[in-house]
Amino acid sequence: MKQRGRPVSFDPQNAAQKAMIAFWQSGYDGIAMNALPEILGASKPTVYAAFTSKDGIYAAALAAYETLYIDPEMEALAAATAFQSGLMAWLRSGWRRYAGAHGPRGCLVVRSMLEGLALHPQTQAQLDASVHNVQVALGAFVGRYLNDAAEIRRTTGYLLTLRNGLAVTAMSGASEGYFEEMVAMALAALPKAQD
Repeated sequence: MKQRGRPVSFDPQNAAQKAMIAFWQSGYDGIAMNALPEILGASKPTVYAAFTSKDGIYAAALAAYETLYIDPEMEALAAATAFQSGLMAWLRSGWRRYAGAHGPRGCLVVRSMLEGLALHPQTQAQLDASVHNVQVALGAFVGRYLNDAAEIRRTTGYLLTLRNGLAVTAMSGASEGYFEEMVAMALAALPKAQD
């Protein structure tokens, strides 16, 4: 039985990707709920039937972002076989995205973190889970090469801070040369890995 208010041509996955680009570019608070039906190419009843609320649309957009970009990057990092080159590839992959290779400049997650979505508890919880999952995956990679628990925690935090900073810097139009210089300095400061 077809759901009322949702035309056959409406594709929630495609709509989530449109929402992802919109939130990535303008932020959560930068888009009014009444603007989303036009952005998603659907009627208001169709959008509500598919996603229920603005938080529901953002949740689908964030899930699409994770599936398209974050998950593959973390899987590639997990498969890397050397500490420095694995981290460089992970940072470079993020930088390409932040510099606009796949959409707007910057990072959907970092932009949302900077907005402070505490007024939207469900949205904040999903965002926190996304950040936590990256932290855990990165910590697991770092833990393959460093032995001390405190050093693993510090190094993981350092790398996340670096990558988030790169996302913000890319939004301002920083160059590839800037990226190479900053990342070379950052990686040189890491503890010596046990390969």
